[in-house]
Amino acid sequence: MENENGSVRILLVVKHALIREALATALAREAGFEVVGSVGSGRAAVDAYASVKPDVTLIDMRIPLDEVTETLGALRSRFCKPVVVLLASTDMPHEASRAKELG
Repeated sequence: MENENGSVRILLVVKHALIREALATALAREAGFEVVGSVGSGRAAVDAYASVKPDVTLIDMRIPLDEVTETLGALRSRFCKPVVVLLASTDMPHEASRAKELG
């Protein structure tokens, strides 16, 4: 899944700017990861995906469920097999169930 630079290109989709910035900073410190885009909504993610062409899209499950579902549907219909990781907090077990339902 690495690109020609040997790093995994990541698009962050996280509602809260502070958390989005913290994740971007943490990933930038790790070898092998490159944050190529960062947006605050699922709707913005589809346009950003087309622009930055990430290897992986990381979506925070704190975005409203209908928006996550809509975003996944749009990514799957417009792009060839997008790799999406849904980020769920351990203190909110219902998020893990939602993620499993979304595939």
